[in-house]
Amino acid sequence: MQFKLSHSEGFTEWLAKEGVTLGVSSHQANALMTIGTDEKHNLSINTMAIERCTGLSLSGSSLAVGSFSEVICYEKMPRPVSREREISNREVYAPQKTLHTGVFDLHELARENSGRLVGVNTLFNCIVSLEDEFSFSPLWTPPFLKGPIAGDRCHLNGLALHNGKARWCSMVGVSGEVEGWREFRSDGGSIWDMSANEMIAQGLSMPHSPCLWNNQLLVLNAGTGELGAISLKTGDFERIAWYPGFLRGMYIHNDLAFIGLSLPRDGKTYQGLPIQERCEKTGQNPMCGLVVCDLKSGKTEHWLQFKSNVTEIFDLVVMPESPLPKMVSLHSEDRYKHYSIGPRQA
Repeated sequence: MQFKLSHSEGFTEWLAKEGVTLGVSSHQANALMTIGTDEKHNLSINTMAIERCTGLSLSGSSLAVGSFSEVICYEKMPRPVSREREISNREVYAPQKTLHTGVFDLHELARENSGRLVGVNTLFNCIVSLEDEFSFSPLWTPPFLKGPIAGDRCHLNGLALHNGKARWCSMVGVSGEVEGWREFRSDGGSIWDMSANEMIAQGLSMPHSPCLWNNQLLVLNAGTGELGAISLKTGDFERIAWYPGFLRGMYIHNDLAFIGLSLPRDGKTYQGLPIQERCEKTGQNPMCGLVVCDLKSGKTEHWLQFKSNVTEIFDLVVMPESPLPKMVSLHSEDRYKHYSIGPRQA
């Protein structure tokens, strides 16, 4: 896939200095993209085709990637072994396991400290555990619904961990009717504490991607284009920054928030959302890409904008100390040429 893009001054040099690679998923482009720098410190974007690529979860050397009907679990090989004579110094992420979930509109993913992989099952309106034995196992369902039920009713979409366990989640609207959440897009969004089984914040516009940072619960108020913090005492939303795009996907690294921005789905306007009026008033055109926000100051450190082929971002992760690793596709011949060798068994 070819890209036309632009980015902030110094973005490439900053990526090279930090030694990180950004993993970015796009369900619209059916791709997982890795954005980093090559050996000559030039900006490089590699893509791997994954049907309806959605939530990402990076935990240690493990990368879980959501897709149309499965979750692909990649492992970073500490000592890549290949049948090829020439072995690159680049790190390698290779698929080690695939969880066949069926189609349930999987949104965000997270791995708890116990090693359990959890995700947001939007079609069945619940937070689930993803295991080998089942398509999914329900962990939490909103109290206004009688257990997991098929049909997207509240558009449950994001989750955040606390002390290594799933704690908070975001939804667009409190509704018991299929597609009923659409009536609440403008200001009916809410954040829930799953451990207390109660709503802790409301009046949001399509909230996404809650994330705990420095004892603050950050959330993307996607319908307004705002990054903000939720007070765990009062439920108030305090804005940190505003961006001209539908915000979805956030990853915190070294007090920096990496945030995904998407264009309007119809290619024209954010119909019925406050962000449309804000863009018109400021004269700023919506963008698709990512921004890097300094959470201490609220200032934008860097940005990257896609100008072709990619119009929506779903999720992203920061791969530390991994300058442009090689991603081995589940469907490529490279899959048969790389091995991860464990310790000798007694």
